[in-house]
Amino acid sequence: MAIQHHNTLIVITDRPIGNKALPSVGARELHETLAVRTKYADWFKRTVESGDWLVGKDFEVFLTSENNSHGGRPENDAALSMEMAEHIAMMTRTARGKEVRNYFRQARDERDAFTQIVLPTFHNPQTKMLIETLLRLDTLEAEQAVQKDAIIAAQQQTIQ
Repeated sequence: MAIQHHNTLIVITDRPIGNKALPSVGARELHETLAVRTKYADWFKRTVESGDWLVGKDFEVFLTSENNSHGGRPENDAALSMEMAEHIAMMTRTARGKEVRNYFRQARDERDAFTQIVLPTFHNPQTKMLIETLLRLDTLEAEQAVQKDAIIAAQQQTIQ
């Protein structure tokens, strides 16, 4: 489920980590959002080694489906669990890190509030499946809107 914010710092979406779909953020996007000066690969290696992070529990490494920013082949990225991303933001010890951490906390609170909504019980399996499908579609549309807003913002920054 994507969390849609009016003022999106970083896209939060469910991604596969281990055998579950967990709310997560992209490591490269977090690196950029935190304005880390260290090269991504060095930063990511140091970050993973600095904690008790486990592949398949806290993060999952994957190959991006697009060419890198320099026109070469796809790059490594990682889906970071919200807990891991929040901890990394806290450890950054900058004003931007605090801002990102607070953003994650707000997103977590919104997610928790959403999951407490109780839907009525449907006895007809087809009705239940239809409602679940519509909820997933709504979530995907919200995620696409967030990504579209991020792309537009990036294009506007490039133009300026």
